[in-house]
Amino acid sequence: MRVTASESGKAGCIHRTVIKPGGALFTITSAMYNEPLTFDVVPGKTADTRIFQLHGPITLSTLFDFQKVLMGGTEKVTILDFTDSPYMDSAGLGAILNFYVSARRRDRHIRVVAVNYRIAELFKLTSANTLIKSYDSVEAAEAAA
Repeated sequence: MRVTASESGKAGCIHRTVIKPGGALFTITSAMYNEPLTFDVVPGKTADTRIFQLHGPITLSTLFDFQKVLMGGTEKVTILDFTDSPYMDSAGLGAILNFYVSARRRDRHIRVVAVNYRIAELFKLTSANTLIKSYDSVEAAEAAA
């Protein structure tokens, strides 16, 4: 299934330069906020696993369709593959943490795969990395107990 998240509105002109540890720079631009989010939901190796292949940033303007599909599943394990997702804002993180809480109440699990530096730092800054396990590949996430 391929889903394209609708934009609720255009974000203002945003251009932030952020200094990474070690002095390297990266820039968050308004283009990241205006880029659409699409995702494919594919079955995992078992019937109790589903995989979201994310394409684009998870931001306030793109997360509503994603969140609706994410919360609608009944599988025991949900894997979010961030291979093609360059950025996530606090609203995107909130949606994922909301799913984490809901999933834990129902004895379900969420795992993330291939998070880039920006997303990994957001997880660390908020200590979400202590709740949600991260893996290098979908295969490793599926193999985890």
